[in-house]
Amino acid sequence: SPPPTSPPRIPPPLPSPSCPPPSSPAPVPPPPSQRFEAACPAEMPREERLWLTVGAPKYHGSTALEMLFMSSRRVSTICAAGTWQCEARWCPEEHAFAARAGAPPGTVGPWPCPSPNAIRHDVPGRLRCHLETYSRIWNLSRPVLLTKWAPLHNGGGCAAVAPDESGVGLDVAPPPALLRASGVERVRWAVVMMIRPYCLWRISSHARSKQAADAVAYAREELRVLEQQSSTHRAHLAAGRRVLLTSLADILFRPDSAAARIRAFAPCLGRLDPDFFPTLGADLSEGNQFKVGASVAMYGASLSPLDLGYDVEAGACVAPRDELYQGLLPAEARRAEEAEAYLRDWSWER
Repeated sequence: SPPPTSPPRIPPPLPSPSCPPPSSPAPVPPPPSQRFEAACPAEMPREERLWLTVGAPKYHGSTALEMLFMSSRRVSTICAAGTWQCEARWCPEEHAFAARAGAPPGTVGPWPCPSPNAIRHDVPGRLRCHLETYSRIWNLSRPVLLTKWAPLHNGGGCAAVAPDESGVGLDVAPPPALLRASGVERVRWAVVMMIRPYCLWRISSHARSKQAADAVAYAREELRVLEQQSSTHRAHLAAGRRVLLTSLADILFRPDSAAARIRAFAPCLGRLDPDFFPTLGADLSEGNQFKVGASVAMYGASLSPLDLGYDVEAGACVAPRDELYQGLLPAEARRAEEAEAYLRDWSWER
């Protein structure tokens, strides 16, 4: 249901995020042709792999993003482990998770990797440990090795790297033993982030439920999400990482253009097919409990952008600020608008 016209009493303002953006001015997006360094060549050397971390905030369309990548025959996921939504959900306190989810015998045991707090000085060691674990599941003959969220944050498991952590390079070399045994000498690392324009909350049953229960709390949660994504993207740029920011709106309403932009970022992906739908037994297992019922293109075609308040040509929500960010105080709405403008500038291209 749409936001109420008269929101409930608004409590005091939400404080600024605990990890505010850098004091220096926000980086200005360069021309579209220069917004990213390609993460890999069209034809990967046989001794190299691309480790691609993809994701969006929880319940913000990350499954649609993941499914677009799954359409490439050059990509290997960790769906074979049988985890929910093909996510890396292993943690020291979840030793039996993989077994409960139906992981192949012997593939995943207790989480072997120490947390960032345990060995904060050894970032490369943490990355290699994560790689070693996922390598038990990936098809290492494929050039692109995909994880959803990991190692940047957990989604239910354990993170290896904080987005603003210095010392995290772009490559892992030498790679762990399982990869070396497959002839791999170097693993590149790149990140694809996805935003959901604020007005598209209506397509999420989770968002509709939370908004109906408490419009103010929901609006403030979304403000946190916007500012966190903005801060995270800045941190990736400051660290010199290969990072692409894309939009759920483009993936749904301009799927061919979105796929072409992602391929430009990582040419080694090959063809991405927005009409792809994963097949149980070939792409998925029962334990994945994949929750989608249509391809990305089919689902996008079933929606009306204008009914959702989104202008595809402008790449933006069309409602006035006080209506779009209903539930926020004026100062908070300005913060949301600024964060969303930053994210749009880096994710949208004509």
